[in-house]
Amino acid sequence: MTRVHDDRWATFDCYGTLVDWNGGVGRELTRLWPDADTEQLLERYHEIEPRVELEGSLPYREVLKESLVLLAEHEGLALDENEHYALPDSLPSWPVFAEVSGALAELRERGWRLVALSNTDPELLASSMAAIAVPFDGAIVAGEIGSYKPAHGHWQAFSERFDHDPERHVHVAASLFHDIAPARELGIPAVWINRLGETSDLPRAAELADLSELPDTLDRIVPSSLASMSRLRARCPDCRTLTAVALDEGRYECHSCGATFAAGLVRVPRAWGSGGESMAEAAYLPLPYPETGVVDEDDLTVQNLALAAALPEKPLVLGGCCCSHVGAVEGLATRFDRLAVVWFDAHGDLNTPESSPSGNQWGMPLRMLLDSGTVHPADVVLIGARNLDPPEVEFIAASGLRTGEDELAAALDGADAAYVAFDVDVLDPEDEVACFMPEPGGFTVVEAAAMLRRIPAERPVAGVGFTGLGPSPENVAPLARLAGALGF
Repeated sequence: MTRVHDDRWATFDCYGTLVDWNGGVGRELTRLWPDADTEQLLERYHEIEPRVELEGSLPYREVLKESLVLLAEHEGLALDENEHYALPDSLPSWPVFAEVSGALAELRERGWRLVALSNTDPELLASSMAAIAVPFDGAIVAGEIGSYKPAHGHWQAFSERFDHDPERHVHVAASLFHDIAPARELGIPAVWINRLGETSDLPRAAELADLSELPDTLDRIVPSSLASMSRLRARCPDCRTLTAVALDEGRYECHSCGATFAAGLVRVPRAWGSGGESMAEAAYLPLPYPETGVVDEDDLTVQNLALAAALPEKPLVLGGCCCSHVGAVEGLATRFDRLAVVWFDAHGDLNTPESSPSGNQWGMPLRMLLDSGTVHPADVVLIGARNLDPPEVEFIAASGLRTGEDELAAALDGADAAYVAFDVDVLDPEDEVACFMPEPGGFTVVEAAAMLRRIPAERPVAGVGFTGLGPSPENVAPLARLAGALGF
């Protein structure tokens, strides 16, 4: 569960709302029957598919196939058996409407959480979500729940899976039949995306021609619970009230006690591996920064999406394991054309599931970011690594990943900002900080602070994350000094 202090949810139909369903199906119908009236065939197809969906047991791939076959039979059109799956096979190429990605990205920036409710199968939806290229917090698909809209199963599954306030939930869709009508029946405010210029007497919270004005529209339907100057209100570490409000440049000021802070704290109490409970516990250490939220998810992918959405303007992430950095970097990378990453760690975090000796995901996060293309190896520097597995050594040589403090300036060169991922096992275990996985040698806190001060002297620091800690309260003071070295 993710707890942030402005929790607003927008659920979306996908096909017809975000992806051009009519265009995708219509192009296939034209290809199959170039001499037929495509608009008439589309209209007929719209009548057939809901009837095929009624049973609820067929995967959507089979629904598309059966609907196409029935359309051909009803219209007396020839359809080669090799073309029966023409529609599901073409679905990954169906285009995203031009304004969709920008509008969704703006919604995430404003703090909205996004979930897709789709009459499709997981693998088909995944191809469309990749084309949309904006992270969602989750998806409810017919292929998993055995129910097709307009039945209420998607909304029921959403309520079961996501801890949300129903008063702060809006549904967005283009289909009156599949979405707007059942949302009305369930008492959920709905925004009708009327792309076809239709008319309807169905009540709705708003009607738009496309998603261009959706961010402002949703903000009017469910206003932010925060002061207008800030997307996030935070818990002051001094007086423990939710009265620390964001100012400019990521700073916070408590309206109760007057204390000011340089960044907002996001806790990620998870450790993705065996026996990491003490690391997860350390995410609750009382660092002297206002707490903007807690991201505590049961799935790493969901954690990454939720953390990316929950980041304040200038985040200090206090995680369990280094996987906390993945969502932080993914979120910050959307704010800058070029984000550098400075990765302090005694280990490489460069394994894959195939190369990892332990199988623990906490040994893979830097590789995840590099393989996904979120950051480029030339913009990353690994500092302090002294226990690398052979596959990690091979990967460093093959990828051109920068290593060592001498490469810090080169990694920062040309970047718009930097994120600092700091696993405390990079420090000397005989020094001040108690870490989860100590390695002999390493930097003292004083030496590490000196290196950290070099980073803001070169580039703005977009965020920092501390991981790999033991839960000892004695870790608080040295961590605060390390954060302070970055200007936090």
